[in-house]
This record gives sequence, C-alpha cells and structure tokens, in this order.
Amino acid sequence: MGEAKARLERLRETFLASAEQWMFPPSRWERDAVREILSLPVERAIRGVPRGAAILNAPTRECHTNARFYAEHDPTGRATMVTGWWRQPNVLVLHSLVEIGERLYCVTPFDADPSPDFPFIRDPRLGWHEDGAGERYCERDGHRIGPGLRLDAPQVMADTELIRDRLESGMNPYEAVKVAIGSGRRRR
Repeated sequence: MGEAKARLERLRETFLASAEQWMFPPSRWERDAVREILSLPVERAIRGVPRGAAILNAPTRECHTNARFYAEHDPTGRATMVTGWWRQPNVLVLHSLVEIGERLYCVTPFDADPSPDFPFIRDPRLGWHEDGAGERYCERDGHRIGPGLRLDAPQVMADTELIRDRLESGMNPYEAVKVAIGSGRRRR
C-alpha cells in the first residue's frame, strides 16, 4: 500500500472513530445545556500563536492537551487555558484554547478549516477532572462531556450515520464527510 493510500486509510479510521463519539443517546440534559450555552456571549478565537510566542509543535485534534501545555510552559506566564465551545452549524464542540491579555488563541492546528478565526463560547460551568487511571476529562454540571453537544441530536445522528455509511463504502474520507447538514434521514 502506498503512503498516500495508507494516510487516507488512517484518516478514514480517525473519522469513523470521531463519528462514533457523536452517536450518544439524546437527553433532556443535553437539550437544556445547549439552550443555556447558546445564550452565553460569543467571542472570536484567533487561530495560531500570538506574535513573539514560542512556536508550539502541537498535534492536530488535541486541543485540550495543547492548550494546557501552552499555558503551563508560556515563558511570559500570561497564558491561561480556557475551555468552552467551538460553535459550529449543528454542534457545539468542546474546545480548549489559551487567553493572553484579552485575546483568545487556538494553538491547535486544524486541517479542515482555513479560516483565521472562529466563534467560541466560554462556559464557566465546565470543569476538568482526573479519573483513577490519570485520564483527564471535562464535566458540566456533573455530566461527562465527550466531543461536544448537538443542537439537534436526532438530525446530527442521522447525518453522522450517512457519513459512517459513506466512509465504510470506501469513499474518499475527505469527500465522505462533506455532507450537507440535514442530509441524513431521520429514523421514525
């Protein structure tokens, strides 16, 4: 198998694992949390590190680890980790970044969205904890958070099922995830 094909297969597996994380059962708690979070102020987060900051050789899709590392190793001592929600059209993605002064910076490279900034919602009700095995996880009001929360859980699950089917069919992973929101068929 050539390197390009192997890279696409690894990406397919990453996308399938990510899709699976969004398939949790809908709940009243999720609906209420989404409604409350959407009422909070939206800020703009800047992609990349501020001018003059040390370059962080950060891995993609590891925002919580990257932000924590950056804040702990910032030579100026001004950076603090902030956890909240990356507002996307159909989901709120749990996301961590750093605040320096009054600016928010996302220090995690992201290969799918080239925009220089994005909407971010701080959430003071999020808290980080560590389990018995030393794994860190985030909670909101006693509920452990996975990848995020869904604005319309049944529709996100239907769209995710469509993406999964396309990935499992062997479709190019980049094409498989290009699904218009609302394209998946809801089960009745």
